Amino acid sequence: YSFCTLLAHMSRAFTAHAPLVSALPGKEGKLGGLKVSIKDIFDVKGFPTGCGCPPWLAEHPEPVEQDARAVQLLRENGATFVGKTKMDEMAFSLTGENDHYGTPPNPRAEGCLPGGSSSGSAVSVAEGSCDISLGTDTGGSVRLPSSHCGLWGLRPTHGRISLEGARALSRSFDTAGVFARNSENLRLAASALLEGKSMDAPPAPRWLVAPDYFDVMGKEERGIVEEFIKGLGVDVTEVSTGDVKEHADVFMTIQPSEVWEEYGAWIRAKRPAFGGVTADRFKSSEHCDPEKVACAKQRREEIKEEVKAVLKNDGLLLIPAAPCFPPKLGEGDQPWRIRVLHLTALAGLVGLPQVVFPLRAEGPPLGMGVVGPPGSDEWLLESVQKLVNKL
Repeated sequence: YSFCTLLAHMSRAFTAHAPLVSALPGKEGKLGGLKVSIKDIFDVKGFPTGCGCPPWLAEHPEPVEQDARAVQLLRENGATFVGKTKMDEMAFSLTGENDHYGTPPNPRAEGCLPGGSSSGSAVSVAEGSCDISLGTDTGGSVRLPSSHCGLWGLRPTHGRISLEGARALSRSFDTAGVFARNSENLRLAASALLEGKSMDAPPAPRWLVAPDYFDVMGKEERGIVEEFIKGLGVDVTEVSTGDVKEHADVFMTIQPSEVWEEYGAWIRAKRPAFGGVTADRFKSSEHCDPEKVACAKQRREEIKEEVKAVLKNDGLLLIPAAPCFPPKLGEGDQPWRIRVLHLTALAGLVGLPQVVFPLRAEGPPLGMGVVGPPGSDEWLLESVQKLVNKL
């Protein structure tokens, strides 16, 4: 075994039912030599898919016979699969905690939350067990762990990375996503995974900032972000993308209704024993007001047009990836979760790509995000990499 293989064997980022497997080389390809972990919401041939939930795993214990589409693409491009990673139960949380399987320890912030729901994916990359990891992001589940664990992360344009062979949470918001320790590996993974038409790249980015997003941050964290933006050496234009609180409210009205559509019948029939936070979330989802949901969906369509009008085809919006440094374990997620959603709801509502990168190599980790127009994923990644490499 290599050192990384032994490290992953000891890791608490991986599931017990699909732990690290001997790292046999993958096919030749652009990802050759790179190790990849997979969030336990995706099908991986030869293993069951547990979704961080013992009742779900008990009902679906059989190893699946086919890789999810995204897993297949990673393998075909040479990535070496090393194991499936822990996650928040049914992906319905942002803390990284799991009452059944434990919380993967944050390698960058001891005693602090790693962020979720793609917690094990982020931790497996941050601790060095693998080079890239495949996760999912509905309300921030790649972007927040990237910030909390000091990683690069991508939430793509909605639908541009396949979710075929992955369990859904809230289909109109769900995306696959990728973690890496550097921009080079993130771009390589994205180039293997992104499908569908990409936007024609404009001559140059128009860097934007919307001050409302900074109001939800802690004082120290806000200072770090603002200092970073001042030192970029590029023109940055202030804009408004709308009311961030309203964006979060619209997200929090639509998402639970979609979650209940997905799992309500199973929950009523089986009464699964969820962990505390997950049980509360599903209970709340059962009682969505259809009229409020319909109004929120209508407002969402208006928000899409408003934001697209601001971004046009060349706008890249600088937006904090998290409101704060990683919170301590056991602190809970209220009102922290609401502050997170003030930052993350925009990309989900509009279906936009967002890249996250670390702002500091030492001290508590904090990430910066950049949101681009729909379909701009490749150009967004290239532009952010160039920006950061100049610093």
